[in-house]
Amino acid sequence: MSKEIPEQAYLAQLLKDLDYDSAYAQGRPLKSIFFGGGTPSLMSGEFYQSLIPAIAQRIPFADDIEITLEANPGTTEAERFKAYAESGINRLSLGVQ
Repeated sequence: MSKEIPEQAYLAQLLKDLDYDSAYAQGRPLKSIFFGGGTPSLMSGEFYQSLIPAIAQRIPFADDIEITLEANPGTTEAERFKAYAESGINRLSLGVQ
């Protein structure tokens, strides 16, 4: 059984879903995005470097948008944090279970 996450396939489906629902934003800018549940910190920084600009192309961002990633301490490493910051994530929510 492969432990590799099919990030590109998942990204394509997320964007397909966003394309379907983006009209509900009615041109209003996004003020926050929360990536949480299901351990989103398992996804690579490159995944978020593709996803966040793709969201911004569909729905405008507020200048002070807060983009939060929920992370479990065991699934994070220093290089991932750097890549997350480079993608535009500006807040971490650490879940300690």
